[in-house]
Amino acid sequence: MAADESNQEDDGMVPIGLGCANEEFKEVLEVKELLDSLPNVYNDQIAMETMRGSKVVVRLFPHEVVDVEPVLALLYKQDPKDFEAAETRYILLLWLSMACMIPFDLVRLDSNVVQESGDMRLPVMDRIYNIAMEYLTVVDKSRNAAAYLMSRFMTRPDVKKRKLTEFMDWALKFIENAEYITMTGADSLTGVLTTIGLMFKHGKREDLLQYAPTVLEKVVRQNLYECNNNRLRKYGVKVVQRLGTTFLPSRVAKWSKEAVKERIAMETTNGNEEDDDEDYDIPEEMEEVIEMLLTSLKDKDTIVRWSAAKGIGRITGRLPKELADEVVGSLLELFNLQESDGAWHGGCLALAELGRRGLLLPVRLPDVVPIVLKALAYDERRGTYSVGAHVRDAACYVCWAFARAYEPKEIAKYVNQIASLLIASIFDREVNVRRAASAAFQENVGRQGTFPHGIDILTKADYYAVGNRTHCYLDVSVYIAEFSEYTEALINHLADVKVHHWDSIIRELTAKALHNLTEKLPEHMAKTVLPQLLTHTTGLDLHSRHGTILAVAEITHALSSVAEQKNKTIVDMIDKGIIEDIKGIAAKMAALSAIQPLCNEYYQISPGAADHRIQEMMIEKYLRQLRASQEITRQGHSLALGALPEFMLRGKLRPVLAGLIQATQITDKDQKWAEGRRDALKAITRCEHVMCSLVQQCCEKIDRTRAHAGNVFSALLYHEDVCKSLNWAAPCDTFPLFTQLIKYPTYTYSVILGLAVSVGGITGFLVKHSSAALHSYLRNVAKDIPEMTRITSTITKVFKDYQKVDRVSLPMLKMLDQLLSKGCFDSLIQEERYCDLLQFPGEVRRMCLSNLCIFLCHRFPRIRKTTANKLYEVLVTYDDIAPEENVEELMTVLSETLWDEEIEKIKPVRNNKEDSVYDFKISSTVFARHITVK
Repeated sequence: MAADESNQEDDGMVPIGLGCANEEFKEVLEVKELLDSLPNVYNDQIAMETMRGSKVVVRLFPHEVVDVEPVLALLYKQDPKDFEAAETRYILLLWLSMACMIPFDLVRLDSNVVQESGDMRLPVMDRIYNIAMEYLTVVDKSRNAAAYLMSRFMTRPDVKKRKLTEFMDWALKFIENAEYITMTGADSLTGVLTTIGLMFKHGKREDLLQYAPTVLEKVVRQNLYECNNNRLRKYGVKVVQRLGTTFLPSRVAKWSKEAVKERIAMETTNGNEEDDDEDYDIPEEMEEVIEMLLTSLKDKDTIVRWSAAKGIGRITGRLPKELADEVVGSLLELFNLQESDGAWHGGCLALAELGRRGLLLPVRLPDVVPIVLKALAYDERRGTYSVGAHVRDAACYVCWAFARAYEPKEIAKYVNQIASLLIASIFDREVNVRRAASAAFQENVGRQGTFPHGIDILTKADYYAVGNRTHCYLDVSVYIAEFSEYTEALINHLADVKVHHWDSIIRELTAKALHNLTEKLPEHMAKTVLPQLLTHTTGLDLHSRHGTILAVAEITHALSSVAEQKNKTIVDMIDKGIIEDIKGIAAKMAALSAIQPLCNEYYQISPGAADHRIQEMMIEKYLRQLRASQEITRQGHSLALGALPEFMLRGKLRPVLAGLIQATQITDKDQKWAEGRRDALKAITRCEHVMCSLVQQCCEKIDRTRAHAGNVFSALLYHEDVCKSLNWAAPCDTFPLFTQLIKYPTYTYSVILGLAVSVGGITGFLVKHSSAALHSYLRNVAKDIPEMTRITSTITKVFKDYQKVDRVSLPMLKMLDQLLSKGCFDSLIQEERYCDLLQFPGEVRRMCLSNLCIFLCHRFPRIRKTTANKLYEVLVTYDDIAPEENVEELMTVLSETLWDEEIEKIKPVRNNKEDSVYDFKISSTVFARHITVK
């Protein structure tokens, strides 16, 4: 026994599991039976692996001695080119990667069994090596599992002695001669790089250090960072970072924050001190490794930048303090205006990794915090869109890491600056950034405890609340502004940044948010914000001009309300010079959203009565500009006339309409100004179509939209709110009311269009009440033939107008199916026993049957089978579709033909050109021969 133990120790093997190895494997048959049934559950295993990841799932596989041989045998039966079994091979390779780690020499599993060819069976070690090598260069997902298998397999003490050198020689030669220009070459090189990266991750440093310089040389020589394949660049970075961790000893730097904490605790307990200085032997290759990782932080793909950031974090933790500080300094150089958004994103990820690992010391905070604040507001305009959401998201990750890395006293003086996370969590355009900022703010509040009113704010601005952008701007911001520490910062951010945003929706929300926040700091708004915004109302940037005009209008409106509450006038709140500037805005610029609030505030002498002098001046100016020599001027003033409030048009409607109609006429001079004529038509039709559009929205499927439209509709109808008891969002209240509008021809089209989407929807509660309301109305007017004819004509028109719009046409078909199946159009037909479209006599029935027969040879088998089944049901249900002598023959063909066979075999049956058994054609002519059309 002593000799055996000595031999085991020499082999580097742990004497575990020898009992199993010496026993008879009675479970082999059971395992084989299990493997035979496995193909049925591979899809479930793939789903679990996709959801949790291979690192988690692989630990759950059985990994006893009896599992090795059956899994290996089943793998050898697989065809690497069979793409339908790719999931099977992937799961088996993952299983084998776990099973091959049995804790004793694989030689003990070898047997002297002679194969059918007369040769001895290969050793288990060679068979595993061969199968892994075979799948390393395939093009499907099995390549990743084979790489993981090879990396785990090569780290075994018995395997590395016999196979490691052989594999590394092959891999280095493969990398040197690889051509990644082709897809096959790129896939093969990806498999080899993945394996090497995982080997340097799982293997022992002393075993792999001798190969590291050569591998680095080969990878650098390939210039992978210049290739277009992002997977190759990613795995190239992974290999480089693992080589870097191999060059450096595996230790935690004593200067890191976590190590300092542990050492302080140890010194307090033991009362002794240790020398902080260590002898570091930094290889020359490390300079090249760090340079490549810093360069990869600027890569155009996120997966490459993310891998490089993690590599920076891993390597910096093994460097001396001075060299680590140089790495941080080089990293901070990425944050300048000359670098791309990718460099800012990669830099933020690297900073977060350093902070999370305790490698970003507090002495660097004065340099890092301003950079993070710039990244939180990073938004680079590019034409009609911008980039920067990923940078802002990564900046939130940095702030999240700060919360975990530093003590409250270390970060206390930066709390007010980091609190800008709160601004990002409610005012950022992207929902993922708002939620990331909210999570980072929550982490800082929980761990630091130094943020004013942090808990109260989190209850209102949590992860789910910030998901709705409108709610954030109009509700959450007002709640946070109640805390004086944040009020001015919120207002200044909106006034300095968001009013100039490229997205018009953000500008509009900003103006409304400023309106809501005005009552919190009215003096600041009047004395500081308004003068600042007025300077941009006539600027060259159209976005800034539009946003500031909206903001000025909303703030002025809010200040008037504040003045009224204090029994003051607007002049008491705003300087006289500013008021004169505001009055000139509407006359100088046709800012549609701003015109109405400005007119309401300054141009009515009493409720509903306009200042006649201003009215005459504005109308005359706008009408004169409708004849301007520039198209854009005509566009703006046409839309401006359409945006004027009702009291400004009172008594002037006739000349306004006349001027707009004239602007729509085509002349030789302006025949190309189509957009100018379009905007004039918009202004003319604004009043005529507003009610119809509201009616349509009141019948739509979205509850929130329906509720808002219902409130607006009732407000337009009644001076006072007489519909307070109605819940416009409830289908049971809304649809019975609006279906009554079908009787009015002006609204029929809009009601039918809205009901089509609701009745044909997928929400059960909505479909139930909308369809019930429509069926009830149609039953009440069923005997009024002219009315039913008008309704069906409108339905047909809606279907024609939207036949290529899936949002309407598909629900419309479902609605028609319901109406026809419930007999809503029975009054339009001659008999009562017909259903669906076949119940209509004459040409309708002929066209319907003709189209159904065309579907019998549709390219999709499912449609062919469904058509045949429906035709069979029609012949069984209705006895007047075809003469009695032909019904049985038709039904026999429809039921006995295999309609899911190839079309070439079905066409002769349908057309009866080759089959002489049937004396008719199942085609568009079958009804002329066998069916009596009434």
